[in-house]
Amino acid sequence: MVSLSGCATDLGELSNNYSSEDAEDIQNIQAGFGGPALYSDRALRGYNARYRLTTFGIRCLRYTVWLDEAVDGKVTGRFKSRDDCPHHADRQRTNRSFSAGSADIGELKELIVEAGMFRETMQIWTRQEDPNSICVDGIGLMFERRDSDGYRVTLANTPCTASESVLAVANKFLEIAQAKRAGVL
Repeated sequence: MVSLSGCATDLGELSNNYSSEDAEDIQNIQAGFGGPALYSDRALRGYNARYRLTTFGIRCLRYTVWLDEAVDGKVTGRFKSRDDCPHHADRQRTNRSFSAGSADIGELKELIVEAGMFRETMQIWTRQEDPNSICVDGIGLMFERRDSDGYRVTLANTPCTASESVLAVANKFLEIAQAKRAGVL
């Protein structure tokens, strides 16, 4: 992974399962969005599962979608945006919550299985079609999951490395959050 600018000051539990560089990258991608760190054991209290999609990379405007499945089956979420470019000071940030149905989270889980995501602690999505190609553009996608199996993270780049099945997972996040019109992908 390419290190992003900034420093993580507290790698906490994450550093036990990931290299310090990976841990710093994960925390830098999450920076500025607030909320619980899903790699913490405490993040699962009261929940069956928690999912996150966070965009990063070359664009000033970044997004995150949180989906939380409570132990009672209720699914709640949050959609946030932020702009990291100083010359866009007038852009409004988005921070809104929403609720979703259990069918939505069920469809998301099916898409995740179909895409083969979260099989490893850290999964960096690559395409094997042309091993000599280099991709330096696109939007980074960081998917996180915290459930009884622990914390997992999957990273991909659209359009460079994300397969159609991984993009389907990202699109499902956006559909659930009703964020497609925000121009996330």
